[in-house]
Amino acid sequence: MSQKEIKKITCSDCRNKHTPFLRNGLITTRKCLKCFLKHQKLKKKKARERVKLRKKKNREKKKNSISSLKKVCWKLCSEYNRRKNANEQEMVGCITCGKYQHWKKQQAGHFIPGRNNAYLFDDRGIFAQCFGCNCMKAGMWVEYEAFMIRTFGIDLVDELKALKYVTRKFTPSDLKDLIEEYKLKIKRLDEK
Repeated sequence: MSQKEIKKITCSDCRNKHTPFLRNGLITTRKCLKCFLKHQKLKKKKARERVKLRKKKNREKKKNSISSLKKVCWKLCSEYNRRKNANEQEMVGCITCGKYQHWKKQQAGHFIPGRNNAYLFDDRGIFAQCFGCNCMKAGMWVEYEAFMIRTFGIDLVDELKALKYVTRKFTPSDLKDLIEEYKLKIKRLDEK
């Protein structure tokens, strides 16, 4: 039995004559091997670029999501509120027990416990607290309230307590404005 001679065809890209690729007796492509491999490599490169572009878009979406903006805003709010009462050596006292530490070792404790949006970024009720008071002793609420009444009066304390039952929704633009505001406040602290 003699094998049937396969007719050479012209490559659709480089126009050179070549023996076609056969699969089950059918021509699979009109490209020569060199052009076929080049085409496959280009196809894979474009697919990788599409994946990169999709990942980049997802990162941008995440960067502008409310939860990620809230994290950035809280980081700046916490820094500002721990530094606002610090002395020249950047030491600040815990408002409930009086322990002096560098502001980076203190935490930003809320007068009203919880993470409600209505008072989450309200500077009137956020002050430096040591880890022991803020976490281990649940904020030492009684001492915190006594500090707030001594410093600001009962009217403000009642107003902050009422905020516990208020619902507030942040938009990305609200959070971006707050971020810029805290950056400005921190910059002012740096200038002092």
